[in-house]
Amino acid sequence: MTRQMAADYAKENIRFNALCPGFIDTPFNRGFEVQMGGREKLEEHIAGAIPMGRFGTAEEIADGIVFLASDRGGQRAAGYLQPRSAQHPHI
Repeated sequence: MTRQMAADYAKENIRFNALCPGFIDTPFNRGFEVQMGGREKLEEHIAGAIPMGRFGTAEEIADGIVFLASDRGGQRAAGYLQPRSAQHPHI
């Protein structure tokens, strides 16, 4: 959808990009914490499932959003950033 929208509006200099984060340390994870049996169990899972062994942070994601929204994003009219703590694509 991002690519199609970018193609539709490129002549009007409107860019469409997507941000695809992995596990980010936010309140959104509370449901996962319950499923996994608590924060400690979830952190153990993250440590084993993600090569960097940790959650990403909201600040790290914000940097990507600022880049995409800024003029530095320039020609990036139909792309995506995938800040995923070095996660494997299947996670």
